[in-house]
Amino acid sequence: ERYLDSLGAWHSILAMRATPYRRLAVWDETPNPLSRLLPPSLTEVEFSAEQLGARHLGHIVENSITQQALWQSAEAEPDVALITGRSVQDLKQDQQLARVTLDDGSQLEAQLVIGADGAMFAAIVMLTAPIGFLVLRESNLATTYSDGIGPLVAAIGGLLAVVGAALWLFDTPYTARTPLKPKVNRARVVIAGLCLLGAFLSGLAAWTFDQRQDTVITPEIQAALDDVIERAELPPDDPNHFSAAEAGAEIGRLNASARQDESIYDNFNDEGPGLGIYAILLAAVGFLASLPAAGVFGLDEQKRWRWSVVVAGLGIGMLALAGAFVISVLRVADPNFVSGAGAFLYFATGAFLAATSRSTMAEFRRARVFAGEAQQSDDLAHAPDEEALAPA
Repeated sequence: ERYLDSLGAWHSILAMRATPYRRLAVWDETPNPLSRLLPPSLTEVEFSAEQLGARHLGHIVENSITQQALWQSAEAEPDVALITGRSVQDLKQDQQLARVTLDDGSQLEAQLVIGADGAMFAAIVMLTAPIGFLVLRESNLATTYSDGIGPLVAAIGGLLAVVGAALWLFDTPYTARTPLKPKVNRARVVIAGLCLLGAFLSGLAAWTFDQRQDTVITPEIQAALDDVIERAELPPDDPNHFSAAEAGAEIGRLNASARQDESIYDNFNDEGPGLGIYAILLAAVGFLASLPAAGVFGLDEQKRWRWSVVVAGLGIGMLALAGAFVISVLRVADPNFVSGAGAFLYFATGAFLAATSRSTMAEFRRARVFAGEAQQSDDLAHAPDEEALAPA
């Protein structure tokens, strides 16, 4: 809220639509053998503005309203020039300035030009993450489960973002600082193939370790659990009282003593996450995209750079898929349900695939012009001032 206010957008957001919330509650309904034994006070966390002495905890604001307010703030800034309906035809850069030529012949000068590759990275992640959520198999302990419409809407939005980023990417006139080597990068193809193999092997490795179904509550452990719950419900001034932290620690210790052998599930197992085919598909698309990126279908520098951006985006998408799975398990799952080495192997595979594009993409951050373009740069430098439509 303070950041949006510093940008001059918060007043516009409040004028359109924003709903404050004053209470936030989180509780755990994960089914496990101990869920019915724990008092609600041990599985719920609640925050309220009244307890914190604040008017509210935050606001719920629609994304479209936030974008509109930020756009209005940008329009109101005297030092910001907004140009819409134009595409970039040419980009030249020297040690001091970058000069952009638009499709109507107008020219812009700035010390910094933001590129299109980052948009492709974000768009692919926006697409792969919700699709992964939709593909993810629910727990076999879940009695009722529904994805809802949210992930589907997010996937459609991610698809539109990928299409928009691709149109932007393939219309961006980037040029290498130094010419790329005029030969096929076979090592890159080999590494991409190894990443595909790594994705397959990660699916065979353990993605989850599940100890929830193998917890045996003996009469002795049950009696100890009942004693812990009774002591947690005693008044705080009672010498036998257990605080929430003490009760949780003791219940965790008793639960650990009741554990039997754990169940291990890979990504292809019927009781596992079920991401195996989808995870391999992402890696396979990354491998296929690596072929034009490595120059197998031609040594055109622009083509190799654009496909390198796609490969990097797919690698980051793989990384995000594994990372989101690990973080979700860590954040919301039962302590007896943890992610395994397979997820981390897939995470590393995505990182390696993205890294194969690093050297090519790094060459498309121009720091100088080539000799053949020096005369063009001089002509632009001596052009009349009225041709520059917007300052840096």
